[in-house]
Amino acid sequence: MQRTRRMRRRPKVALTVPRSIILVRHGRSSLRAPKRLTSDGLRSTAVRYNEAGIRATPRPSALLRRRARAAGVIVCSDVRRAVESARVLDGTRRVLIDPLFREAGLPVRSRLPLRLSFDSWVWIAVIAWFSGWARGTESLTAARRRARTAARRLIGLSTQHRSVMLVGHGVFNALVAAELQGRGWQGPRWKLTAAHWEFAAYTKPSR
Repeated sequence: MQRTRRMRRRPKVALTVPRSIILVRHGRSSLRAPKRLTSDGLRSTAVRYNEAGIRATPRPSALLRRRARAAGVIVCSDVRRAVESARVLDGTRRVLIDPLFREAGLPVRSRLPLRLSFDSWVWIAVIAWFSGWARGTESLTAARRRARTAARRLIGLSTQHRSVMLVGHGVFNALVAAELQGRGWQGPRWKLTAAHWEFAAYTKPSR
């Protein structure tokens, strides 16, 4: 009589999905700033920049749109360009809007006797701000403190939803990314030169 071999059942391996937090820079602003600005015109232009939405083009990549649809939750700052960007990425669901994720309060006052493009003025402001100059606005220390709170908020959401997408701003995203990496999250260093719609993913394996 022929013996039949009993197949050993392989033990089931529990698959763990790592938590992920995806940081995204908003789409390009619809503001059409003058080609050259004096320091006096910088402040009013900055106000209009924060009030403006985003342009129809360029559009986010197909990959980014897929990541947005797959995210457990999407959050964004309450600035118009971030809100509109989040809705472009996925307009089928409710987005969590929170002023906690606003851009860092870069200085927009200067006495430099120059006529520069708006983008050039912004880079001067970024360099001056990281160097400790925060005249009449949020300091780097205060922004880092806010970024710590923001990172804790995103980590909390990742525990609940597994994957979180933040549609935010260039400089503040850099501060949040640094906080995440300091807490053991793996991912690339956020570039201050990140283009509009650029994104970076940070993950932490489940234990």
